[in-house]
Amino acid sequence: MSDNKLLSLFNALDGIEKRECSNYLNSPYFNQRDDVRQLWAVLLKNKGQMPDPEVLFREVYPEAVFDTARWHHLQSFLVARIEGFLAQRAAEQFPLWQDLQLAPVYRKKKLDKPLQYLLQRAGNQLGNIP
Repeated sequence: MSDNKLLSLFNALDGIEKRECSNYLNSPYFNQRDDVRQLWAVLLKNKGQMPDPEVLFREVYPEAVFDTARWHHLQSFLVARIEGFLAQRAAEQFPLWQDLQLAPVYRKKKLDKPLQYLLQRAGNQLGNIP
């Protein structure tokens, strides 16, 4: 399973990112699935090792019989949440990107004064890019 996308992504995270991703996954706004949190906890406990999918599946779903499709689906959900965390983190580190995403929202809600301030701020940020 060395080519597993989930493991590759998990093992590429440093300790700080894993701690922050744990907070992200525990937020009901970003993740409503308990099984995703459980799989994340199992990966943390096993330090990113995934010896046997059936054993890990039983740790997340103790009463269920191993189901390959359900296992792959769970991994996909966790990958999507980790990618969401990384995207959120990247957006927070690039304020111009946030402003560009927020501008059409302000325009749609007809918030002209905040929109003008936002566009001015974005323009200043663009001017400061080397």
